Parts: sequence; C-alpha cells; structure tokens
Amino acid sequence: MERNVATLARRGVAYITLAHLFYRGVALYRAWRSTRKIALSAVPVELSEDVYQIVERCRTILSLDRVRILRSPSIPVPITLGFVNPLVILPERLLLETDPDLLTSAIGHELVHVLPHLEVALHDPVDQPANLRLELLGRVTHHLPLEGPLDALGVEQ
Repeated sequence: MERNVATLARRGVAYITLAHLFYRGVALYRAWRSTRKIALSAVPVELSEDVYQIVERCRTILSLDRVRILRSPSIPVPITLGFVNPLVILPERLLLETDPDLLTSAIGHELVHVLPHLEVALHDPVDQPANLRLELLGRVTHHLPLEGPLDALGVEQ
C-alpha cells in the first residue's frame, strides 16, 4: 500500500512539473512573439546631433560598437533586445527629450544591459551555448526544489 502511495505521489509530482513546464513554455513563446513584433516594428533612427553625441559617449565609455539603436512608437520605455546582435529600441517620445542627463541615463542604462551578454559571446564563445541552456533551465525551473541536482552541476540559483 505504501508503495502505491509513493508511486502515485511521484507520478503526481511529475505530471504537475510537466504541466508547469508546458505553461512556462507557452508563456515563453508568447513573450518571444511579442518581442519579435516589437523588434520588427522598430525602425532605424536619425539621431539629432545632441542625442548622437550622447549615444557615442555611452558607447565609448562602455566599449560597445555592435549595438544598433532603433526607435518605435509602440513602446513606452527604452528596451534592449538580443545578445548576439543587440538592439536598443528607444521610444519616439524619448528622442524629443531635451534634458541631456535624462537621455544619458536612459541610453547608458540600456547599453549596460548588453555588456554581460557580449562578454560571454566574445570571451568564451565555446561555453556560450552551455551557459544559455543553463540560464534557460534556471528560468524555467526556478521554483522547483532542485538545489541538490543544480549544485552538483555547479549552477548558481
């Protein structure tokens, strides 16, 4: 009898875990689709001289040259997308801003999001796929009691 209860409990946990993974997979797909829609709707931006100087100063300070700057009317705040070919998408209303400190803060903040991903891509390209898989594993299973197995793999939670 105890064996049947233990088997049922294991199956129940497995089914709940699979249902949760399916739910998280659907959420990930929806987020990817939404992000892709934003990226495809963004267009190249013609920066004013002031904004161009701010972008170039931020790029120089952060040693970034591979980041494209785009604009979009459909987003309320600046966003950063991608890590192989990163994009910084600025809302059109931000480009009308006249306060250089606010622009520097917003643009610099978005460019900083690119740094860790570029560091992995440029300095350790062999481990990048493994790092990405472990990152995805951690995001999908963050709530599960996997400390023992993940510790054995050397994954930080």
